[in-house]
Amino acid sequence: MFKYLPITALLFPCFAFATSFDGCYAHQEAITDVVSGSHEKKISYVKISRNESDYLVRGVLWGGNFHICYIQSTEEGTDNPLSMSRVGDSLIYTESDPEYDIYCKLEMKLKGDVLHIEDANFDCNRIFSCGARVGLNNTDLKKSPGMCSESPDISED
Repeated sequence: MFKYLPITALLFPCFAFATSFDGCYAHQEAITDVVSGSHEKKISYVKISRNESDYLVRGVLWGGNFHICYIQSTEEGTDNPLSMSRVGDSLIYTESDPEYDIYCKLEMKLKGDVLHIEDANFDCNRIFSCGARVGLNNTDLKKSPGMCSESPDISED
């Protein structure tokens, strides 16, 4: 039986080396208040964990003048993580509201140990109520074990 294991790994490499999104991805930077000129170090982060059928994602991104973008469930009145589906090598979240001309497709990909976030049409900024000086598109966060627990904005569930 064991002699067939290497052959199976060659035939199905996607299963043998499946990318694991689980973990904390973060970046620390000095955020500047454009009025006072003062600055403070803040941690932008995305925490991903897998459940039975999908991935649970929660995060906070900081931008200029202390604008923020919370990544979490869009269901009103809840503080739940965002549920994302795995499609190939990406995590995908979609939400549409034709009445307001919103067609959000949030995509997260791993490039080595860096989480790359894409919101190509910037509609997800509206879904997640991102401030004017922070965006989701082309955001990169490095895998940073322990950084999520250091941020006061995170509840470790």
